[in-house]
Amino acid sequence: MKVNEENPLGSEKISRLLHDFALPSIIAMLVGALYNIVDQFFIGRSVGMYGNAATNVALPLTTVCTALGLLFGVGGASNFNLKLGAGKREEAAKYIGNAITLLVGSGVVLAVFVLVFLKPLMIAFGATDIVLKYALIFAGINCLGFPFLILGTGGSTLVRADGSPKYSMICMLTGAFINLILNPLFVFVMDWGIAGSASATVIGQVVSGIMVAGYLRKFKTLPLSKNDLLPNWERSRLISALGAASCFNQFAIMVVQITLNNTLTHYGADSIYGSEIPLACS
Repeated sequence: MKVNEENPLGSEKISRLLHDFALPSIIAMLVGALYNIVDQFFIGRSVGMYGNAATNVALPLTTVCTALGLLFGVGGASNFNLKLGAGKREEAAKYIGNAITLLVGSGVVLAVFVLVFLKPLMIAFGATDIVLKYALIFAGINCLGFPFLILGTGGSTLVRADGSPKYSMICMLTGAFINLILNPLFVFVMDWGIAGSASATVIGQVVSGIMVAGYLRKFKTLPLSKNDLLPNWERSRLISALGAASCFNQFAIMVVQITLNNTLTHYGADSIYGSEIPLACS
């Protein structure tokens, strides 16, 4: 991969950029939603409604990962393009480096936090006594992929900012395809059940994250050095400021998910269906 190539964001026509950048981004977002759909399908066919309910209980954690990925990815990409447009190339590289550090660091911190407080989190997210054991397995395995999921989500934004929207899309497509292939293998052939589905998801996220990391090592527009990765408070603040809108949107979705889960379990308990069926259908 060549470095110091001209970034099309600074020279290409707006109409062409809308086509070349918007379409791959939309496809990547739609493909990202397939992870949960694929998991729901195969878990439902193997474990049943309790497994489906467990994935809904664990879903807010994935939403948090998306929120952090957008916070540092969108913020880093925005500052990168602003500095690059102002002709401050060295400063632009440092924003990319800071964004990468924040993405990886937040993923590790979140994974550790979830592992330590996994059970109370699942209960707070609406897990019933029956669903809890499935949720602990699914979320416990899933959190191992959080650093890669956050890097893949936010890093894809940095890749697009470097003028490679198609590669960004390919990273997401590859992970989703791997998840689709491994899910039936792990769930049915190897008879791992809900743990197999979670493992397939994590492997897909790891591959996507590694592909993004491989690209970021050889940034096209300008070379990145190890010094660019050093965290800086002011740059981190500016990155967070520009990425906050996208992040807050995801956090709002997370609040809705948690509220919906708890509402369904609470009122479902008073119905003939019980708490688990409404939770599985949320």
